[in-house]
Amino acid sequence: MHRLMGFLIDGKPLVERPRLGSYIHIHPVIHAMGVPHVTGERYQMALRMGGAKAGKEVGICLLNEGLSEDEAVKQVLHLLEHCKVGKVAMDEAIRIRENCESSRTKVITTKAKEPTCFFNSFFYAVKNEHVKETKCIAMGDPYCEWGIQVNMIKTI
Repeated sequence: MHRLMGFLIDGKPLVERPRLGSYIHIHPVIHAMGVPHVTGERYQMALRMGGAKAGKEVGICLLNEGLSEDEAVKQVLHLLEHCKVGKVAMDEAIRIRENCESSRTKVITTKAKEPTCFFNSFFYAVKNEHVKETKCIAMGDPYCEWGIQVNMIKTI
């Protein structure tokens, strides 16, 4: 978390590897995205829960560091681009085209029955907005897309 916050807040390198370079090794990410399609429901649930917890913690840490909601979102989208997750765009929805899941998913899966990516906890922690994946490469869509819904619950 320390290195991640250093990158998101201060622009420090995520990893420092003089011989291999400071880019993120994407194989574990691809493996995590591809394996759930061929494993059981418990493994998939564990990944969803881990992703939700991590997203929430990152969001809370960014807000605690003094970033505004929009700055926090911008930094996380920058992180996704930096890690070469795909081509990220955000307007009324979030889209990732040509993402790292594309080639792996097409090789190991037929169409998944439900979306496989999880941004919801990050956006809920930062902007009090629910995010639902509406398109997913794993389900046969041409890109992944998340719709943003403002939370209708008001606090007193």
